[in-house]
Amino acid sequence: MQLKKIQKKFTKRIPCLSHLTYPERLAAIGLEPLELRRLKTDLIMYYKILHDLIALPANDYFNQQQYISQTRTGGNRLIAAQCNTNSFQNDFFNRCVNCYNNLPLNVVNANSLICLKKLLANTDLSFYLHCNYF
Repeated sequence: MQLKKIQKKFTKRIPCLSHLTYPERLAAIGLEPLELRRLKTDLIMYYKILHDLIALPANDYFNQQQYISQTRTGGNRLIAAQCNTNSFQNDFFNRCVNCYNNLPLNVVNANSLICLKKLLANTDLSFYLHCNYF
């Protein structure tokens, strides 16, 4: 939230944009809301972990038997762990599971990281944002 405040104040200080609302200012500058950028980077990190693109073994965080199930749609879906605390619920490995599971199959099964980023840019993730920017 602190970072959002700073971005909000900074964009407000741009003279030709000061009369616009925060979402309008972001659109005029070509920026995405910080919450959306965080969500996209989390989903990209999930992809990297699940496709062995970084040195974090997927089995350590998304155990095959415990966290991943094969759905009838043909894509792997993560099973959310039961979160008893806000801290655990907001942990990186838990906070985006529902969003990841609801991504279109072509996004989840993207054949490269570049392709994934392009597909995410064209995917409506507004349902998973707490604030209404659009």
